[in-house]
Amino acid sequence: MNRTIRRVIAALGVAFAAVARADDVIDAAAAEAGVVETSGIETLIEQGLPPGGALIDGRIRHTVQKGQSLGWLASRYLKFTDYYTTGQLAKAIERDNGLTRAWLAPGQEIVLPPPRSIPLSARTVPRDRSTPFHGVYVTMTSAGSERILSLVRQLKPAGLNAVVIDIKDMDGVIAYPTAVPLARAIGAAERGTIRDLPKLINLLHAEGIHVIARQVVFYDRYVAQQAPHLALQSTGGGPWRQHNKQVWADPAHPEVQDYNLAIAREAVSLGIDEIQFDYIRFPAEGDTGSIAYSFDIATTPKHEIITGFLKRAKETLAPMGALVSLDVYGVVAWDEKRDVEITGQRLEDLGRYADAISPMLYPSHFYPPFDGHNYPAWEPYYFVHQGVLKSARKIGDGGAVVRPWLQAFPYKVKHRYGPDYVTAQLLASDEVGGLGYLLWNAQNDYDVGLKGMELWNSQKDRLAEIKAPE
Repeated sequence: MNRTIRRVIAALGVAFAAVARADDVIDAAAAEAGVVETSGIETLIEQGLPPGGALIDGRIRHTVQKGQSLGWLASRYLKFTDYYTTGQLAKAIERDNGLTRAWLAPGQEIVLPPPRSIPLSARTVPRDRSTPFHGVYVTMTSAGSERILSLVRQLKPAGLNAVVIDIKDMDGVIAYPTAVPLARAIGAAERGTIRDLPKLINLLHAEGIHVIARQVVFYDRYVAQQAPHLALQSTGGGPWRQHNKQVWADPAHPEVQDYNLAIAREAVSLGIDEIQFDYIRFPAEGDTGSIAYSFDIATTPKHEIITGFLKRAKETLAPMGALVSLDVYGVVAWDEKRDVEITGQRLEDLGRYADAISPMLYPSHFYPPFDGHNYPAWEPYYFVHQGVLKSARKIGDGGAVVRPWLQAFPYKVKHRYGPDYVTAQLLASDEVGGLGYLLWNAQNDYDVGLKGMELWNSQKDRLAEIKAPE
């Protein structure tokens, strides 16, 4: 990387200092491979600057046209800079040009921040499955805003080294601009919030963050509603509805499986490090007896369908350097035969084709009485301890590692929820060999989770000393 670009990064301030470190890593890898990689800003400029823009002496300068505002400039020039959101860029333009209002006068000269140094593309960072990742869930909305970067800054000192971001949610919405034909045909990406996924990945990689993409697989309203022939069907005719409302894509339909594999493959090609499949199962709620399956359930168990899809995913994504993981109901670890038969999630089979399995061991989600306990939500240590232990035993040696989802929200806990509630779960998982952990909070409020991580960090060394043999 030349000195000019390094001066550009320095001018952007502390927020982008991490980008320089990431680019050093990228440069070293590229040099070793005999490849010279640039940010791609030249390509962007060749494709055309917004009306009124020009590259002069290495800086982009803009002559305001009629009807253009500060917000318009930030939106149109975002991809030409190292800023992640339009809000960040607007503030920089305002500051650098001494602006006092959002309205701009035609003919006014505006100097943009230094041109983009972050590469247009990102690359998957291959990791061994034995790496202990400590991560949090980040919604699609947070991942498209400054929130994700502030969360990383907040939680990284406590050991955060991974984030799980939605790339396809329960509505079937795809978070980023996609080229997958079916997704484009049904408008699945029209509500996406991540406008530049490679830029986000590069910013997270610069912080040493392992980027996991959570992909909801078969609970897909877009596919089921916009392409009804791909939906699970009802014995009464038409798409089957869970509780007479939600529709599902058919897990056994080849086109549904191909669609999800195409999305996963595309995400990895854009630089995602790990694909985490969620809702990789058949429906477990509603009148499941009224589903008209597209296969003979008397001769083909559901778990063969689910395991078969995961096997295809592993064969597709592993050669690309990405890890493959999945979420499963926590109750599956207790070997409730009916749950396995309904969902198709059979741990001993899934473990052969996944790098990590994340049982959702939220104590509040075990309905009482369960396993002899009348108030599961009040016993975070017990349910995580047993859930990780039972999951690992079912998966067996040589299979996926167990990386549990832990409860970082107060549902059914109220006054009992605090840092020690999170710490108890971390302790329980660690004691029985859980490798890393993932914290879930649907609102992405990890203030309590952070304190729980910090409390765990302060205690685990002492606990290790107590356990150490004399």
